[in-house]
Amino acid sequence: MPTSKANEQELSTQKHLEKTTRRTLQDWITLLQHRGPQQKKEQEAWLQVKHHLSAPLAKFVVRQYERQNPVLHSAVVNRLFSGEKRFLRPIHDKLLQQIRHWPHLSVRVNSSYISLRNSRQFATLRVTKEGLIVSLKKCPRVHFRGKNICKTVDPLSGAVCYKITLLDESDVSAELIRALQACYKAGAKD
Repeated sequence: MPTSKANEQELSTQKHLEKTTRRTLQDWITLLQHRGPQQKKEQEAWLQVKHHLSAPLAKFVVRQYERQNPVLHSAVVNRLFSGEKRFLRPIHDKLLQQIRHWPHLSVRVNSSYISLRNSRQFATLRVTKEGLIVSLKKCPRVHFRGKNICKTVDPLSGAVCYKITLLDESDVSAELIRALQACYKAGAKD
């Protein structure tokens, strides 16, 4: 079975990491999980300063950690879904459960939103009092039945963006997953 160029590059980076540090990737992920900081940028800096990894290797370790543990960013995720936004957490969990097996999916938790990435960001999740807003980027022709969808244009790039407001777990439909998958695949082609 042929491997993609991205897979070959990841394997090469992993071998380089293990050769230069004499630790496996899983060792680094375990260390980061048990002793590392919560925020992505802090994790990268911690690996560089405390463990003397180069910036590219630190980013690689953090990216692999995120892939293995997309919902382990619990401190930040819990803060996003705190208070009156708590009712949105099961929607988030169901959505991630549906897509977490996609190859090369990276879930990045930021202070105000969650980024879904393949080779590039293809969607964001924003937690608001009105609902969980899914923004689809670079999405080819979305046919989505529902009153909670809004088509917008990014003022900077001019790209079309679809915003879908999820109000309960039933909104995580097969139709939504197909739309996300179309964006995921379109992002991989860039």
